[in-house]
Amino acid sequence: MKFEINWARRYKVRFVASRLFFYLYRMENELAKQVNIGKVVADKLNEVGISTPEELRALGSKQAFLRLQTVDSGACLHELMALEGAIRGIRKYDLPEEVKADLKRFHQLSQKNLSE
Repeated sequence: MKFEINWARRYKVRFVASRLFFYLYRMENELAKQVNIGKVVADKLNEVGISTPEELRALGSKQAFLRLQTVDSGACLHELMALEGAIRGIRKYDLPEEVKADLKRFHQLSQKNLSE
C-alpha cells in the first residue's frame, strides 16, 4: 500500500512539473504562443533565425518555409499552411481556399527544387 501511494505521488509530481515546464516554455517563447505554432515548429524557426512573430510576419510564410527546409527536408504542406495561419492569426484549416491552393502550388515547386 505504501508503495502505491509513493508511486502515485511521484507520478503526480512529475506530471505537474512537466505541465509547468510546458506552460513556462510557451510564456517565454513568443512564437510558441502563436496559433498553429507548437514547441517543435517554434524550435525549428529559432534554429533558422526566426525568433519572434514580427520576424515571421516580415519574412512571410513562404520564405520562412524555405528556411525551415534547410534544417528539415521533410517539412510538409501542413507546416507551410500553419505558418501562413500564424501570420494571419487564424487556424490553418480556416485559410481561404485560394490561399490554400497557392500554398499547395508553392510547396510542390519547392519539393521539385529540393529533389533536383
